[in-house]
Amino acid sequence: MKYGKLVNGAIQYAPKKVHVGRHWIYNPKPEILMEMGYKPVQDATYPGLPEDGFYWRKLWTESENAICGSWELEPIESE
Repeated sequence: MKYGKLVNGAIQYAPKKVHVGRHWIYNPKPEILMEMGYKPVQDATYPGLPEDGFYWRKLWTESENAICGSWELEPIESE
């Protein structure tokens, strides 16, 4: 499972190594990541090709226990 934080609406995944106290921890356990404010990331499956004139926009929402990804169909603006 991946862990992350939302920063200005964008996902920031947890690093592979973290600095805790005076030590570096590689591949930190979920308990350590959650203490640092990271939450489990539940991503949505890409829905497939959009209709003509539209594209899929990725959205992230944060709840108390997790960060969830979803897709929203958006029209392509013409110039």
